[in-house]
Amino acid sequence: MTGPALGASDAALDLLHRLGHTVAPHVAMRLTTALEADAAAIAEVAAGLTTAQRAGLSALPDPLPLTAAVRDVFRPLDDALDDAARRVLLTAAVSVDHRVDIVLAATGLTMGDVLSGPAASHLVVAGGRLRFADARVRVHVHGSATLGERTAAHAELARAYRVAGEAPLTVWHTSLSTLEGDQTIVGPLLALAAAALTSGAAEWAHAVAREAASHATGPDRDRAHVVAGEAALSAGLVDDAATWLRAAIAGSDAVAARALPAFVHAVTLRDGNVPVGELARLAARAERGELGPAETATVGRALADAACLNAERGERADAAALLARAERIVAPRRRGRARLANARAWCALFDDALACAEPGIVDGPGADDNAMRERIVAALDLAAHGRYAHALGVLHGSAGCALDPCAPSFRDLAHDLPGPLAEAHRRVAIALVEFWAGDLARARSELAAAAVHAPIALPFAGLGVTLARRLDACTDGRTLPTSRALGDAHPTPHTPSLRSGALVDRAIAAFLGGRPAEAATLVELSAQLGGEDGSPGLAVPGLDDTQMRSDAARRAHEGGAVSRYCVPARSPYARALSELTRGRALRAQGDLGRAREHVIAASGLFHAAGAIVWQRACDDEIADLPAETLLSPDPQATTTAVPTTQPVGTGLGVGSVVDGDAVDPLAQACRAAWADVLTDREQEVALLVAEGATNRQVAERLYVSVRTVEVHLGRIFTKLAVPSRVALSVLAHRVARERAVVVP
Repeated sequence: MTGPALGASDAALDLLHRLGHTVAPHVAMRLTTALEADAAAIAEVAAGLTTAQRAGLSALPDPLPLTAAVRDVFRPLDDALDDAARRVLLTAAVSVDHRVDIVLAATGLTMGDVLSGPAASHLVVAGGRLRFADARVRVHVHGSATLGERTAAHAELARAYRVAGEAPLTVWHTSLSTLEGDQTIVGPLLALAAAALTSGAAEWAHAVAREAASHATGPDRDRAHVVAGEAALSAGLVDDAATWLRAAIAGSDAVAARALPAFVHAVTLRDGNVPVGELARLAARAERGELGPAETATVGRALADAACLNAERGERADAAALLARAERIVAPRRRGRARLANARAWCALFDDALACAEPGIVDGPGADDNAMRERIVAALDLAAHGRYAHALGVLHGSAGCALDPCAPSFRDLAHDLPGPLAEAHRRVAIALVEFWAGDLARARSELAAAAVHAPIALPFAGLGVTLARRLDACTDGRTLPTSRALGDAHPTPHTPSLRSGALVDRAIAAFLGGRPAEAATLVELSAQLGGEDGSPGLAVPGLDDTQMRSDAARRAHEGGAVSRYCVPARSPYARALSELTRGRALRAQGDLGRAREHVIAASGLFHAAGAIVWQRACDDEIADLPAETLLSPDPQATTTAVPTTQPVGTGLGVGSVVDGDAVDPLAQACRAAWADVLTDREQEVALLVAEGATNRQVAERLYVSVRTVEVHLGRIFTKLAVPSRVALSVLAHRVARERAVVVP
């Protein structure tokens, strides 16, 4: 989606917030796109929607309902259109693939007729398809038509598709042109819904299955309820999904078992808790051997899915119990064991004790519903080991869902794509990895863009909400409209994980506002809620524990404790927090020179990460520290400080960088430390830059081009994991100090 459209969506969110309407970001985008950012129309339509529809938990009407704002704008259109123009516009409005040839065949018109008539200015033809020049015309034309006119348009489209040999869309329009139930079209409709669901068009699959349910009776009706519920879940419409599937759960064992996995998932996302009653009833029957093999396998899958959902919510004991129960049920079945292993791998993201004891039985990524889960697990495992680029490659390599922001989309059913809920998991995982990798600005912008396309508040027990708020707090401190809406529209906003995350956000604001005692209290309260950063796999960086928690802070301020309690962190953002922690601990010990060194390093890391508010806090602290020296003497070593006013070529023995290191012990120490990391030339560049030489001065000294120096310097920063020239200088002195080198 382009920038202006995203900005219009933000404006709509602000408007609806002022009017007291809680609207999910992706719903706001749908309203904005379908109503051409018309503020009055957006407000009127939003007011007429249900709470679940505004929150994105229930399907929106398609087209959107006609309200006074749109009717007033296009009232002159009614008089300007003749019957043929009105017919072609209505046919285009109810078509799902918008093919020009089909619309012309259904209306009995030629392209010349359309282009020469009054409808031409309202339609755009491109790639053999029609679209409305102003999306509000679709709303107006559809809302102004009578039921008979809409039914006739569907009947003509069904005839045109039948002549064209397009059976799937023939049955779709036939169903909508049939005012009485027709049992004969239920099977084809359910097949179409299944194909649409596999192709990622989950919301349209839900509409098709819903239509099938309206025509079905008996067992076919139960099947339609299950398909409608599964499609609604895939679309993130968890309120609709729970409603459809609850009816199926009350049916026969076969129907109830098939509905159980999706029912458990939908109800948990909507209500925040796993529906243990229905799950326990069918699990007990499976354990007693009262269900068939297929039903037993499906119940085992539901137990495994419930374990994953509990693990996401911090219910580790319940997750372990459900996994054990699933294991007993599916043990004889190879397919079931593989699915269980996948579930264990997912649970291990939140608790290592839930990991699979037999990793070899996990299926590789495939076309089934586990494919996205497997990719996310693999990516987060890579990221947990610091391989951020590889992790992002895995996530970006997953087939993304092509979401239509305006209406449920129909596309080539031969494609195999994830639905919106799976896509939301992927997009949240991408933002999390980018946060870990230290690119907060990119993570924030991508998460905000994802929020207007997919239901990103639902995955991982609301991790997308916590992540959006945290990125706001750590970048410029400004709450984006999408972040606010994600939290407001979440179906369970008061869960421990979301409350805990909000407390950490408040702690960050208090800390940056100069209220450390308040910040420490808020972090302690967050920990009492279970610790929103307690899961090793999906921790959202916030405030360094050693910095804020009272017991750790006290220990860190004790002599000799700095290194012990400030261990290197995997995330550049966390490394920056660690550097700041070290600096503050050293400042408390009175070692102001070394404190300044660490705070400078923290400032550079925060700047590179895009954590602007943190960088400003560091810069303010640097200004309060004495600037006479870059380094103070180590209390436990006889080193001499390096004056910051030394001219280029005197402090680090630059004259010996090229001519030899015999007279420069610091250069010797750095060369020894970096020999396995940097090339000889990179070492020379690093030492010169660490002293303070400009790129041009380095180029002149080494007889190379400035561009060559820039290339070398970029590689040096990457290899040594430093964000800036200042941090490189700090690192060089630290290497010398750790090797007990005396700087002359």
